[in-house]
Amino acid sequence: MPLVPLTDEERATLDFETTWHGNAHRKQETLTARGWTTTHYYLVLGRALAKPVAALEYPETVRRLTHLRQIRNNERHANRPVTR
Repeated sequence: MPLVPLTDEERATLDFETTWHGNAHRKQETLTARGWTTTHYYLVLGRALAKPVAALEYPETVRRLTHLRQIRNNERHANRPVTR
């Protein structure tokens, strides 16, 4: 099965993440200046990370973002009571 290529928008999002250095507030300002809403940006980023080709083209960025996503997910679920 062939790999589904990244769209131009997904590639631009991963390029941005690859070069981004700063705090969250400045990131929001930069996204707005580029005409991107935060919601749309993170939807595109999530879609890009779900494609195996992203890890081939942006290995360090995908590894870093996947790791951060896992940490946040673990923290989010760490304090939940166990239900049976």
